[in-house]
This record gives sequence, C-alpha cells and structure tokens, in this order.
Amino acid sequence: MYIIKTLETTKVPGHKTTEPALQHLFEAKKLKDEREKSLHSNFLKEINKEEHLDSITEELKARSQGFKYQIFEMGKLLWEAKKILPHGQFQPWINDNFEFCYRTAANFMKVYRACIGHPEVVKYFNPSCLYVITKPSFPKDLRAALFNGAKGPVDIKEKDLVQIAIKYKNGQIKTKDQEVQNLLKKQRDISLWETYRIELEALNKLIASRLERIEKLSTIHSVNPLIEKDTDEELFNRFEEEYKITSQIKSCIAKINLLIKEVDEKCK
Repeated sequence: MYIIKTLETTKVPGHKTTEPALQHLFEAKKLKDEREKSLHSNFLKEINKEEHLDSITEELKARSQGFKYQIFEMGKLLWEAKKILPHGQFQPWINDNFEFCYRTAANFMKVYRACIGHPEVVKYFNPSCLYVITKPSFPKDLRAALFNGAKGPVDIKEKDLVQIAIKYKNGQIKTKDQEVQNLLKKQRDISLWETYRIELEALNKLIASRLERIEKLSTIHSVNPLIEKDTDEELFNRFEEEYKITSQIKSCIAKINLLIKEVDEKCK
C-alpha cells in the first residue's frame, strides 16, 4: 500500500485521499475553484492574465498526474478481472464493460504489472513512455535502472527511449553508461529545483495572504464611541507606519518572485 499526504480541501464523502490520483484531483479542483472565485470577483484584466494562465497550467499538471495514477489503478482492476474470467472471455468483457479499446486495456495492465513494487514512478514518465518501458520486450535491467534511478519527472520522448532500448539490447550501452546516467541525474537535479520552486511559491502565497489581512486591519475594527478619535497627526503617523510595513512586505514578495523565476530556469 502507498500512502500520500492528505490535502486540506473538500473530500469526497466516504473516501480518503490515500490514492495519489485523488490527491491530484483534489488539488486540481482547488485550483479551479480558486480561479473561478477570482473571476467572479474581478474581471480578467491584463495584470492578472498571467496569474490566471499559471493557474490553468498547474491544474492541467495536477489532472495529468492524476490520470497517470488512474492508469495504474485501472490496470490493476483489469488484471483482476482477467484472472477471474474464463479463458477467451476477457476481450468480449472489455468490449462490453470498458470505455477504451482492448489495446488501451492491455497497456494499462502492463503498466500495473511492471510498477507493482513502486507505483510512484508512474508520475515520472509520460503515458507513451510508460507503455514502452512496461512492454515485455523492454530490457528488464534497463527498466529496473530507470525505475530505481528516477527521482523526478524524466523528460524523454518515446522515440528516444526506444533508441536507448535498442542500443541496450545490442550491447552498445549499459545501465551505468553516461547516456543513461546523465538522463537520470538531470532529472534528479530538476526534481530538487522543482522542490525549491514549490516551497518558494507556497511561501509567496502565505506572505501575500498575510499582507492582504494587514492592509485590512485599519478598516475591520469598528469605531469605539468611548475612545477619543485619533488626531490628524496620529492618523498620519499610523498610516505612514502601515505604509512602511506593507512596502517592505511587498519588497519581499518581489524578491521571492525573482527567485522563483531563477529556479524556473534551472528546472528546464
């Protein structure tokens, strides 16, 4: 069993977010809800189009990750059904009960069977590469090296993966050769920078939300008739101090945004 940290968001009744797919779907829903809420409260202006597009990008990533885990889970279900059904009955059963074609079902099952020991690796490869790696004809040692060595998203195209497999089969390369290790090392480095970016973005959101609360402090307290009103000088001094505080916080946010852009470049 694999346990993924629960998100603080609305849960589906009767379900726990122990499945990675659910975590990513909850994350996608949260992004969608926040974006739609923002649209309701403010028209899409030039200044926030970039932020809106970033939200769409993040939601697409979350849904894509969720889909890859769903491939694993559907593969598991299909494999269990195949073991239950009599010989020769599985393909007709697929035609009647599965919305995808038989070839897709076969791909899903291959992904499940190859990733049983470490289902977390499904998020590191795009689906087309997963289908290639999990083929019975793919070299087992090379598959193990890729699965065990991948610590982050592996940016490789299907055709390049096929070429590496052919070279391995022909004895031209080994799992410890630079062509394989450089690919995995690059992705380990990218994974580290992506972690930095995630933490910086979370810090940025936290500071921005606190700044919003600070800016509202002077307006949320009702006037107490038992207390004398502030003099003009006192009001001026308070507003001046508030301006200094908010300006420094905004300066911190700007610096963090610059750091995020620098880290983004290292993720490419």
